[in-house]
Amino acid sequence: MKVLGVVCSPRRGGNTARLVEAVINGAKKHGCEAEIFYFGDLKVNPCRACDSYESTGRCVQDDDMQLLYDA
Repeated sequence: MKVLGVVCSPRRGGNTARLVEAVINGAKKHGCEAEIFYFGDLKVNPCRACDSYESTGRCVQDDDMQLLYDA
């Protein structure tokens, strides 16, 4: 099983981050592949509503959101 944690709080060491980290660590202990992304560290552009994703399966913008799609 693959588990993806996404922390959207700007405080990297805050309560939300600590809770998500605990869940990810628990998942890893049980043999899951797990990864955390901190949105405050990423450069993600707003959606352009171009519908490119519908036809190609990829966003036309080359931003850090590509990392989450791959994960």
